[in-house]
Amino acid sequence: MLSFFITLVDVLLFFAALFFLTKASQIIITALNALSKSSKVEIFAIAGLFSAVATSLPELFVALSSAIAGKPKLVVGMVIGSNVADVTLVIGMVAVLGGGLRVVNGFIKKDVLKSFLILMFPLTLLLDGKLARTDGALLVFAFLLYHATVLHSKRQDVSKQATKQIKNVGRWLHVLGKSYDKKQLSSFVFGIVMLLVSANVVVQTGSRIALDLHMPIVLIGLFLIAVGTSLPELALELRAARQKQVSAVFGDLLGSLIANSTLILGLTALISPVTLGTGSTSVLTASIMFLFGFALLWLFVRTKLILQRWEGLVLVGLYALFLFIEYSLA
Repeated sequence: MLSFFITLVDVLLFFAALFFLTKASQIIITALNALSKSSKVEIFAIAGLFSAVATSLPELFVALSSAIAGKPKLVVGMVIGSNVADVTLVIGMVAVLGGGLRVVNGFIKKDVLKSFLILMFPLTLLLDGKLARTDGALLVFAFLLYHATVLHSKRQDVSKQATKQIKNVGRWLHVLGKSYDKKQLSSFVFGIVMLLVSANVVVQTGSRIALDLHMPIVLIGLFLIAVGTSLPELALELRAARQKQVSAVFGDLLGSLIANSTLILGLTALISPVTLGTGSTSVLTASIMFLFGFALLWLFVRTKLILQRWEGLVLVGLYALFLFIEYSLA
């Protein structure tokens, strides 16, 4: 009876921490946006780099907390689980609730193929069930390389843009140091502290839940954390779809997928190398489901440049199938 009560408390703390994790990321993004306006520097326009990281703030802080705590397998489950949820549940629900979703033609021709190659890279490295520090360095490099090629594809001078962006960050930090907007600065600091605390609670309670239920810790990341961190993205994508900002929907989707698969996994492996062990079967299954979901999404949108409502339902159904398969394996 006592052990059941302790587990119940951990579950409640876990979901409360997930809630505060997502709220903290929203507070930080709002504060950064306000501070960038007060400094007259568009911090979020820096090669898409900050916007990509901003959409993955909860995952990033959970990853850092997990790696420091010596639990990198939690991160692998979270990243792959989040990616599966993004290409099936999130985009599918946007199509269903938004009555369909039109697609920009350039997304089909260039962005999907480039993103697919980047997303295959970490899955290939994980085939042996391990991520060494060298693998982590390669993944972080892949993240930077991807954004460099995005700049190049827009016919921008990468070195000039990089220099300009460094100056912009310097100006923004100068404003931050002078505290011109004390209210937003306080919100920013408060958001960072909330992220650190809630991410640590997620890791600690998630680890105890896995231990109490006698299940691999990777499954906690694969299911609970992945879904919890994907729900705010669903809300953002729905709002963008209703405002007819189609490029924002797919841009945020790809940005989140790439940041999760390269930057977050890479930093985790650099801090604490990963050996999957007992969770390797679940990760392999999730990886296959992600590739299948990504391919299915591409097939749906390439025909008529629209993701129809029934196709969104198929993607949501695919996520339900994924949950059933993983539960059966567990």
